[in-house]
Amino acid sequence: LENGGIELNVKKFIDLLPGASMIPEAILEKLASELEGQIRKLTDGFLEDAELALNRYASAKPDYYGEVVVLRNGTALYASLRDALVRLTKDNRLIDLLVLTHGGKDSIALNGDTSVSGADIRAIRAHNDGKPIRLRAVYMMNCEGSSLNRAWIDLGAKASVGSVGTNYLPEPTTFFFFQNWKNGQPFAEAA
Repeated sequence: LENGGIELNVKKFIDLLPGASMIPEAILEKLASELEGQIRKLTDGFLEDAELALNRYASAKPDYYGEVVVLRNGTALYASLRDALVRLTKDNRLIDLLVLTHGGKDSIALNGDTSVSGADIRAIRAHNDGKPIRLRAVYMMNCEGSSLNRAWIDLGAKASVGSVGTNYLPEPTTFFFFQNWKNGQPFAEAA
């Protein structure tokens, strides 16, 4: 899933700089906006690109998986996630889901300042004729990822793990988890 946005609030830090009170507010706002854009570009682009390249998720097919679906940028939408999970379930696939995104309490951040809640996750079942989704495992290191564990279990997951509290950079932890998982470590040990 797309490494969606978070509130950075750079303006708060700019206001603390000596002499900031002498600069017009419009200029400070523009500076904050530009800095936030650059920070997002670094974390959203560079770190996500590095994560995708290092883990080579798509190349996990056919050795580890029969099919690999990467939802990123314009495809990282709730409908895309829902439809992929339902399609893979109806194709009788056993699904492992890695969530590489930001989040908050009861939410996963997606592209376009949208999010997926626990209620949204549970609602996916309705699109699969009320039947469970064939999720073997869900791994989420987004902030407060553990707040969604119950929703994934309710959807059909056999195991779900998410960070407790804050994890500002889910990319490195996901890399190590996926390497351990592919090398044969049991899910709980790899996590």
